[in-house]
Amino acid sequence: MGETSVVQGALAEWWEVEVARVVYYEALGERFPEHRHEASVLALVEKTTRDLIAPVAHRYEVTIDHDAVERAGVEFANVGGDWREVLESASAVAAHTLQMFENLADVLPIEESALAQAVVEHERAQIVWFESAIAGKPYDWSPIDAYLERHGARQAP
Repeated sequence: MGETSVVQGALAEWWEVEVARVVYYEALGERFPEHRHEASVLALVEKTTRDLIAPVAHRYEVTIDHDAVERAGVEFANVGGDWREVLESASAVAAHTLQMFENLADVLPIEESALAQAVVEHERAQIVWFESAIAGKPYDWSPIDAYLERHGARQAP
């Protein structure tokens, strides 16, 4: 039973992060209309990951408080001044959540290894994008595009 509760806890954490981030990026698209495309693609990455986690979470009888998590995502979208400051904040959070995702991936049963790999991959892809954006370089969409394609999604042109 203890092993199941650890898996349930990991899935709940992952799921909450993805649900919050979907609304976070959607709210950023509203807050920064000139960056709506970027925010929409980042939201799509989170939706894709959320939708990979949800059926596994249901299989393990995991539930989360969607409303509370979504409210937190909207609140976090109002933190920071300009677009660059918001990206710097999101990048710092992503570095932390990557570590969390890597640690939590270690507790999932082997039959969930594809999910563990996807969750870590999506975070790494976003970090690459954040780094290019913060550096003022052309956005590096390649890891994000590869992730979305691998999971049957794609960004709008």
